Amino acid sequence: TRNLRFLNSFNWWIKFSFLRSLFRLNSIKSSFWLRFYRLNFWLSLNFFKERFRLWILNRFNWWIKFSFCRWFKNCFSRLLFYLRFKLWLWWFWFNFIIWFIKVIIRFIYIILRFWWL
Repeated sequence: TRNLRFLNSFNWWIKFSFLRSLFRLNSIKSSFWLRFYRLNFWLSLNFFKERFRLWILNRFNWWIKFSFCRWFKNCFSRLLFYLRFKLWLWWFWFNFIIWFIKVIIRFIYIILRFWWL
């Protein structure tokens, strides 16, 4: 029982040392908190990028809507043209995202084939 108790306590010491090494901040790569702070930093950058994009949209949305006055005198046809343009943009980005996901899946498939074969 003495030897078994010693081995069990040594196993717990290994576990605790491994857990401490994750939170010790000796190395940048082996630190959970540094990864967490880096993740928050990139998320905040994405937040500011989105705010800048919304500011640009609010700045130029009026011009995009009413720049068709030269060709379309009627407001209803102008609105239809603008909505069709927006729909086309949405459709384009949707298809582009789907295409990009397909490319990533194919790339992963090729990598796995080369890895396993």
